[in-house]
Amino acid sequence: MDEDSVFEKQDMFSKGKKEKISYEQIVLLQMKKITDLQSKEFVGGHFEETTKVIGNVPMKEKRYIQDTREAFVNGINSLYDLLVCKFDKDFAKFELDFNKSRQDLIDDINNKLDKKELDEDKAKDILCNKQRERLRSLILLIARKGFLAGEIYEE
Repeated sequence: MDEDSVFEKQDMFSKGKKEKISYEQIVLLQMKKITDLQSKEFVGGHFEETTKVIGNVPMKEKRYIQDTREAFVNGINSLYDLLVCKFDKDFAKFELDFNKSRQDLIDDINNKLDKKELDEDKAKDILCNKQRERLRSLILLIARKGFLAGEIYEE
């Protein structure tokens, strides 16, 4: 690993110590975030209304529950952006095919949405599942680049 691929954390995150985090660690941290999102049930974004009693007065509180499918897709897009500088011929070929098939899928979904043959929630599920193909290819790229070769930490 060269010195250009080392980042320093801000003091507020490192309890006053200057710690270094490698490019590979940043990629693996993003993979962990995606895995955490993927390990939970995908839920469409919606508003949730609850009633709280404050001083004998009932108050309604409305909060937005994040669409976890969108968070998952955004996580994959972030990983993609982190790895742009590491793309190889295998990944470039995959991307050409993937982008064409994804665009065809989007066109088909939009056509079905216009005809009311498909609802928006199901369309998001379909696109989320399509994005899994990109994630698998990114993981293969990460493995080819040796990011998954573990080191044992000993003191």
